[in-house]
Parts: sequence; C-alpha cells; structure tokens
Amino acid sequence: MFRPWQWSAAALFLAVIVYAETRGPSEPAFVDLSPDAGSLLDLLKKEVGRAKEKGLTPVVQMTATWCVPCQQLKASMGDAAMQDAFAGTYVIRLDLDAWKSQLADAGFTTGGVPAFFRLGEDGRPVAMINGGAWAENIPKNMAPPLKWFFRGWDHPAPGR
Repeated sequence: MFRPWQWSAAALFLAVIVYAETRGPSEPAFVDLSPDAGSLLDLLKKEVGRAKEKGLTPVVQMTATWCVPCQQLKASMGDAAMQDAFAGTYVIRLDLDAWKSQLADAGFTTGGVPAFFRLGEDGRPVAMINGGAWAENIPKNMAPPLKWFFRGWDHPAPGR
C-alpha cells in the first residue's frame, strides 16, 4: 500500500512526463554571423555551445541575397508547417558570398542554396540538405524534408 508521500511523488513524476510530452520542441532561435566577428570555425564552436545550453539543435543555413529560393524560404517562415519543422533548432545563418573564403576550410560544400548543415561539437558539418530535397519552394514541400533533417532522422518515414 502506498504512503501519502509516495502518492505525491508519483503524481509529480506523472505531471513532469505529461508536461514534457505535451510541450513539444522548443521555439527556434536564429543568429546571423558576420565575417567581421572572427574566424568561422571559432564562431561556430561558440554557437554550438549556445545552442546546446538552450537545448536546441545547431544547424547552419547557407543563404545568399541574390537567391530567389532563399527569399521564398524566408517568406514562408510564418507558416505553421515551417514553424513546426524549425522547432527545436538553433539556426546559424551564413551568407554564401560573405563567407566564401572560409567555407571550404571549415568543411562546407553546397550543391546550391539554400542549404542546411547539422553541426558536430567542433562546429563542422556532419550532414547536409539543400533545396534539391523538395520541389516547388512552398511550405508543404519544404517543411517535411527539413523537419526530418533537423530531427536527425535518416529518411522520410510515414507518420512522422
């Protein structure tokens, strides 16, 4: 038979589990890095630490001001599916043209922009996805592969 304090502990434990499962991933954070701030790898290592402190997944978004798909992606960020896809991420935005002299040394290669990279503890990319992963640049096409990528899932799976 349970004692009164055991019932309290059990209720608290259940409340924590229910809260954790219903609140979902954290709101995303977005950071823009400038080459004037220092070396790319040093800055990325710092940002990975900040992301981990917040419980977020650090990713780099490679973008360019001249890139129409990048502009379409940015314009779609208010969509609920895109907000869901980006939940739990710490997005470090890098302008392709501003950083081009440091990208290869840091391990970044793209097949086009926009491109996203999951980062390792050392600030180097461990996985990449770009705009070739979806068709037309609309939320219903972009959100599913981005969500799978950000969550670290290997491939799109039914029901995810």
